[in-house]
Parts: sequence; C-alpha cells; structure tokens
Amino acid sequence: MNTAGIDVAHKTLALAVSTEEKLGKVREFANTPSGHAALIKALQGARVERVCLEATGSYHLDLALAIDAAGLALMVLNPKAAKRFAEALQTRNKSDAVDAGVLAQFARRMPFEPWRRPATEALELRACARRLEALVVDRTRAKNQLHALLQSTTTPAVVLEDVRLSIHQYTARIDALRDWADARISADEELAQVYRLLTGIPGIAAASAIQLMGELLVLPEDMRAKQWVALAGLDPRQSTSGTSVNKPPRLSKAGNAHLRKALFMPALSAARHEPHVNSYYTHLIEARGLEEDSGHLRGHAQIAACHPCHAQAPPSVRRQPLLLASRGRGMSTSAMSATAPSSVGPTARAWPSKSRRQDERVQPPRRRAFIDQQPAAVASQTLAASSGFSAAQCGQRVNECGQGGGNPPGAGCPRLVHTPACGIHALSTRSPPAPHPQPSPIRHRNDPNGVGSRSTTVPSRKRCR
Repeated sequence: MNTAGIDVAHKTLALAVSTEEKLGKVREFANTPSGHAALIKALQGARVERVCLEATGSYHLDLALAIDAAGLALMVLNPKAAKRFAEALQTRNKSDAVDAGVLAQFARRMPFEPWRRPATEALELRACARRLEALVVDRTRAKNQLHALLQSTTTPAVVLEDVRLSIHQYTARIDALRDWADARISADEELAQVYRLLTGIPGIAAASAIQLMGELLVLPEDMRAKQWVALAGLDPRQSTSGTSVNKPPRLSKAGNAHLRKALFMPALSAARHEPHVNSYYTHLIEARGLEEDSGHLRGHAQIAACHPCHAQAPPSVRRQPLLLASRGRGMSTSAMSATAPSSVGPTARAWPSKSRRQDERVQPPRRRAFIDQQPAAVASQTLAASSGFSAAQCGQRVNECGQGGGNPPGAGCPRLVHTPACGIHALSTRSPPAPHPQPSPIRHRNDPNGVGSRSTTVPSRKRCR
C-alpha cells in the first residue's frame, strides 16, 4: 500500500510518497489551485491509496477540498499528534521534507480516520462567525481605549472623535454580518431547525447561536457527546503518578478555542438564571470544595437551606433559597455537613475559602457568625426577606430557636440545632473563639519567680577588652 504525506506551508506543499520498500524523494508544489491540480496528478500517478496532511488553519482547506473531490482517501491530522509521532520515531531534524516523510509513515502505521467534507453552507457560516468574533474583540479594545483617553483632560477632541468613529464602524460591521448570517440561516430549512433548537436552550441567544453553529456544523454528525466535549477542550485532564504526584484534575483546553469561547457566556448565564443548571453548578461547588467565582461572594462562607414550608412561598422567592452569609472564612464544607440537620434539602450551599479549609482553625471575635452578632429583630427581618414569612413569624421562630438551643430568647442558635417547626436552618456553625494564651513574663536573673513586669529586660553581656 502506498501512502503520501503532505507538509502544508503558506506558499509551498512538500509531498513524500512511501511505498512498501522505501520512502520516495520529496517533491515540492505551489500552494495554489494549479499546484493543487499538479499534486493530485502526481498522487494518482504514484497510485497512492491514503493521503495524510496536518491541519494548518485556512492554508490546508482548499487542498483538502481538492483531494476529496478527486476521490482520494484523506486524513487531516492534529498537529499535536504529528509532533508526538515524530518524537516517537526519534527524528533529529525539522524541515518540510522530514515532516512530509513523518506524515507518510503516520498514514501507513497508524489507524486511518478519513476526513469528511463539510457542507458549503457550514463553511461559509463558520467564516462569518469567526469574523464576528474578531470584530467584537476589536470593538471591545476600542471601547477600552476610549475609556482610558477620557481619563485625561489633555486628550484632544480629534482623537476622541476618531476612536468613537471606530466604535461606530465596528458596530455597523457587526450588525451587517449578523444580518447576513440570519438571512443565510432563514433561507435553509436545516439551518433554521438547528437555530431554533439552539436558541431554545436557556442561556443561548442569537449571537451565541451563530457562533456555535459556525463551529458545530462542520463536525461529523455521528460524534458522541464525549467527543464533542473533548473537541471543545472541556474534558478533565488528570495528573497522577505513584504516591508523590496527585494533582487535582483540570480542563485540558486542548481543542477548538473558538467553540470553548462561544460556550462560556451561555454557560455563565445558565448557571445564574436556569434552575436546573444552577442546581448542578451548586452541587459541583459543594462536592469539590470550591468557592463562588464572584467578587461579592469570594472569601465568604455561605449556607443556603430550604425548609419544606419554604415551598409555599411565591415562585420569585422560592428561586432564592434561604441564605444567611457570615463574613468569616473559617467555615469548611466538612464542618457544615457534619452539623447540618437532615432536613436540609439539596439546595443547601456552602462556599468555603480555599485559604482556610481546616476545621480546627478558630475565627477571631470580629468574624463571628451573622446571627450571633445581630439582635433578634435584625435576624427576623433577614429571614422574612429570604423566606417569604412575616417578620413576626420569623421573630417567633428565632426566639424558639434560642430557647430550643439552650440560649436566651432572641440570642440566636449558634449550634445549628432547631425544632422541626422552626423553618430556620443553617444559621451558624461557628464555635466561640479560643482565648489567646497569655505570654509568660520574662524572668530577670534577680527575679527568679517572674513577678516583675514584662518591661524588665535582661542586661546585655559585653566582652571586656
């Protein structure tokens, strides 16, 4: 079986044909339509059955389309796989001819996965989506420049007007490309069906749908969910070795960066506003001991719990679980799960701090729990705003909690022990801070019992000369 490897560059194409006996001499062609025709003629003359080339952005696309149209079996290889294969062959040199020979050997030795030609509409939509992405980045850069220029009174008006004109032009070009994409999608029934399905997902609107369609429609239709995740670079990457290396899993980010970027804002929006995605997002935070990635929640330990009677509140209130925040950072997930009652539902939330996760750490008095610091009236108002009950009912429940927990009425319950009728859970898990040990006094040689003051200093001993 004869195989061929093609190293694609901006202006040239290096072709290496491998037979059963040896690797043939490398030939060079121009990366132009006429050069593509001459290369295909050479492949057919050498009776090549498999062709392998690296993915090089837009430089290999026209060649791949021409080879596929000629009826030759083609595999477009990931550049990382080609590099690792060359290292496995222990190649010492790096040149276009060497790379073409490596690709020919790859087509012979490794499993062959034929490349599938995407539809013309999908290729056009991808080009439009990526241009939109670049224009949005340029417009954001121009807006940041305008914000910086407005901070100084020495900036001339002509410069400000030029930047504003750039922003206006970027906006007009973005709108024009989006209108073209909408018209292209509406004209094709299959594209319109995909568009309706994507926009029906919570968190995905028109702009994100165009970006996602441009990256997804060029993929094979028989891909599995795990393959889609790996293509986006969202699959976990583990790093363990024996007993000494045990790093936490991280996203591989080895895939289509355009697709990963297009999924970021929809995922962020869904995690905030879609109930099911928000519940799963909260579960990941609890299970992995992470902290909420937002400024007003970073460094704050938080607990959210819903009592069964909380479901009787209006829908707008039920979307916001009973949330009581403590400004401290010493509350760990294990401590809260160990002390939380069994009636706490699956919506309970806990965001411990990464820097202080040990249970034995004690908080200073100024970082005590929220309920321990505030009087019963403030606690009742907080619970009324969160749970949908009246302030009087919440005040009665706070008093019941204080009595049930062994505290005076209205003092709060710092041990998370409540009666079933209370309706208040996860108020505080803080224990009182341990007293700081008093330093022992410095003993003077003339005061062996240490009864003198701390200001007593031991006289220095100087060598006599």
